Amino acid sequence: MTSRRQNSEIGSPLESSTYVFLLIAVVLIIGLYFIMRYSGAWGEIDTHTFVIALREMYTTGELVPPVYAYSNGYGFSALGVFLFNLSSISIASFQLLGAPLLATVLVLSAWLLFREFTGTRFAATLATVILLVQPEFLFPILRGTHEKFTRSLMMLCLYLLLRSLRSRDNISRFTGFVLAFYLSAFSLITFNNLNATSFIIAISISLLVLWVVGHRGFLSNRDEAPIPRLSLIVISLFVISFVITFYAYPPAQHQILLFKSVWDQIAALLLPVEESTATNPYTVVSTGWINLPVYFAVSMANWLLLALSLVIWVRQTYYWITHRRRPTQRELLLWSFYSVFAFLGAVSVIVDVSGALAANLQHRIFASFALFASPLVASQLVSWQSHPGRKTRIAKISAVVVIGLLAFLSMLKATNEPLVSNYWVFHSPDESRAVSWSDRFLDGRVLWAGFDERLSTGIGIQTGAAPLHVSLDQYYPNINVADYLISSITHLRSQRIKAPLPIEVDSFVTYDNGEAQIYHRRPRTPYQR
Repeated sequence: MTSRRQNSEIGSPLESSTYVFLLIAVVLIIGLYFIMRYSGAWGEIDTHTFVIALREMYTTGELVPPVYAYSNGYGFSALGVFLFNLSSISIASFQLLGAPLLATVLVLSAWLLFREFTGTRFAATLATVILLVQPEFLFPILRGTHEKFTRSLMMLCLYLLLRSLRSRDNISRFTGFVLAFYLSAFSLITFNNLNATSFIIAISISLLVLWVVGHRGFLSNRDEAPIPRLSLIVISLFVISFVITFYAYPPAQHQILLFKSVWDQIAALLLPVEESTATNPYTVVSTGWINLPVYFAVSMANWLLLALSLVIWVRQTYYWITHRRRPTQRELLLWSFYSVFAFLGAVSVIVDVSGALAANLQHRIFASFALFASPLVASQLVSWQSHPGRKTRIAKISAVVVIGLLAFLSMLKATNEPLVSNYWVFHSPDESRAVSWSDRFLDGRVLWAGFDERLSTGIGIQTGAAPLHVSLDQYYPNINVADYLISSITHLRSQRIKAPLPIEVDSFVTYDNGEAQIYHRRPRTPYQR
């Protein structure tokens, strides 16, 4: 009877398709907003890195180009090269215009996974909406990187795993789901070996958690916890990862050195063995935004999800411990994955403080954590609204308003809205023309291009990472730099971050297009030019 009820909840293809298409439309609107907000003229480090990887694989036709290959996987570059050959789209268009729109690929896998976790179409839709309003999840999937695909493949793997567990009575369907699972897992590893390894480790820890709770009497039937099946999956995935790392794609061996670096720097941080060079990664809270209230406002969705899911998890665990209700397999799997990624989130704080992974591991872990916190919260919210009445209608209206507000605030953070963010990613056509002029007339020289990588990465993406005859310098200019690009945007950014412009009052103006100027420092000795 239970199985028949669950199948009826999951059915109705027309209604399911409607939910999915509406969610895809939402992601398309977000992607189009990001494109139109900056007119396709934006840049950041990771997107620029993949432009280099795409260019090298496209021009050489090799899986491991001799000049540069992305160390953690070839899947994204291979997909890009396939699309270039299929449609003749340029690398710049693919990264600047296609990347935000390709975020739609994860909607279907997210909805399917959340439907498996929650058991209802409405709860799955609500969970997907909650996930999409998380700025830490939204930001990476809008960029021109692998993350939209790795997150999608993670969710697809879990969905196929859960469906295969429910299809053991149908051999042909079970075999199909198992084959699709390993194909998706292989794809995940090729897109990003580091993320895939973290995913496999998370499954391993979840297996341990399931084994513990199974032996502590949480389940009326221990077969409800698929421990043998998960053990086989973990071993198989580690074997696939090993083969790809050491035979199919040798650059992925870089992650082994990365893990060693993490361990060494954590030891240096916690143990008095040597002086730690770690810095505080959370200074961005105060420096990346115009003030702290704005930071907390645009991050409100993150904090609400973290707080609500933690309260629900604690309450759920308490009920199970007191034997008021035994969990189903679906509830137990969601609970275990949530527990594991919450634990990894706590560990990421230590790793971030150690400075071993560019101080952004917590952001990456939170995106994975949100994959399980969202259905956990959505399931509880749906169960609360199951009692009809006036208060329920008011609660629904309030929920719609709150979600709309959170979506607006999260979009401001995910797109680095310059009105509230101190980290700008856009550049102007006049700045592009100034760089083009310097490329022609400042051959072999160094041009200071701003307080950060905003312009250098933006120009690099626009040109497909083509080599320039002039070197673009950023941050604090080198003492030997004699040429400086100063635009109206640079002036505004100087005022925003309260940093003086690095030009002297008697510098020569060698280029001026009205909005951007190039200054040359006046020589002080006969040996300067």
